Formats: sequence, C-alpha cells, structure tokens
Amino acid sequence: MYRTLQGGVSDGADVRQLESNLKALGYGDELTVDKEFTGATDSAVREWQDDLGLAVSGAVDSRQVVFLAGAVRVKEVKAPEGEKAGPGQPVLTVAGTRRVVHVDLEADKQDMARKGAKVSVEMPGGTTAAGRIASVGTVAESTGTEQSPKTTVDVEITLGEGAETRLDQAPVTVELESERRKGVLSVPIEALLALKEGGFGVEVVEGTAKRVVPVETGTFGGGRVEVGGGGLAEGMKVGVPFSE
Repeated sequence: MYRTLQGGVSDGADVRQLESNLKALGYGDELTVDKEFTGATDSAVREWQDDLGLAVSGAVDSRQVVFLAGAVRVKEVKAPEGEKAGPGQPVLTVAGTRRVVHVDLEADKQDMARKGAKVSVEMPGGTTAAGRIASVGTVAESTGTEQSPKTTVDVEITLGEGAETRLDQAPVTVELESERRKGVLSVPIEALLALKEGGFGVEVVEGTAKRVVPVETGTFGGGRVEVGGGGLAEGMKVGVPFSE
C-alpha cells in the first residue's frame, strides 16, 4: 500500500483491493467493488475502524492494512495483543490456503519424483488421498545427524479435492511410482512361496487340486508383484495365507 486511501483520492487498483477486502469481511452492504472511493467506501471503512477500536477517520494507510497476492491463513500471531508493533517487528506469520505435503526425498531417489506425476498420500487416520507433485527441488540439502547423515531434495505435493483433514503439519505417508508395467501378470505379494531350491513360486488352485508353479518376479507395488514363467495364465486362482 503506497498511499493513504480516503475520500477524494484518484481511482486506482488499490481502492478496488481495499473495497474487495472490506466486502469479504462483511462491511458495506451498498458497497460496489471498483476503483472509485465513494461515500459507500467511506462508510464501510468507518464501520470497520469502529469495530476494531481505531480512530474513525475514514482514511486508511499502510499502518493499518497490508495487501497480499491472494487468500492466506493466519498461522501464528507474533505481536503481543494490545501493544504497539515496533519497526521491523513481525506481526503475523501467514501461510497459503492450499493444502501441501512436503517430502524430504532422499537424493538418490530423485528420479522417482517427476513434476506433474500422480501420487498416493495416506492421511492421518488411514484414509488415502490423491495428490500430484507440484515441484521438485534442484538443490540437495544435508540433513540428519553426524552419525546418520542424509542428503535430500524438497518435493512439494498438492492434494486433490476431497482430501479432508483438520491437522496441520501432521505426518503422512507418500507412495511414489518408480516404475509402471502394463500387460503383465500379477499376484498378491502374500501369494509368493519361497522354494527350497531357491527363488519363488505360487500355489495354483484348480478346483480341489493344487500345484506349485515356479515364477520369476518383477515389479512390486500396491500390494502386488509382477510374475512370469511357464504354466501361468490370466484368470488363474492362486493360494494366499488365511488371515482372520
């Protein structure tokens, strides 16, 4: 805010910004949001000043308001209530209104994070939300301890619609896609059997008959594993351990 806004000032975008915020705060039923400081604007300003216990002058300057680029959420109040803020003293800490997940991704796994890629985020409480990678840092940072050093890059993830949580700065689990395979056979990971001769197999169930078929494993993901080998076909039933 570069000038005092009051009756008689020339039209400007700053007037519109002030009127827009006054309207959003519930002031000025007759106020039209435009570039002109009208009598309705003056009345709305005076009503706002009176509610805050300020001098009711109808004039607004940079000591009373700060314009930001968009909607924000007040994260922390820095100034003591009822006391004057001194020069250079922080008054508020604000954050954006968009829900964002931050990941300190190990640098050697950076190729797993691609801007725009879809990810799955497990929220506190066990619910799962869809997300998308908004940015991937290009500068690695050293974190951890001297005994257990770690090099990471910053990854920011935006959550899709319907990702409901009231928690702030809560831990979540993010599932990144390292590889995608199409047109392959897969079984639940629990279906794998360790063979005594080495490797893995699956128990194929055909009616009342069962037989173990050796398999070659491929990509793991989503609780399933890619399998290949002779004697396997789409639609076959495989055995898994029983659990209650």
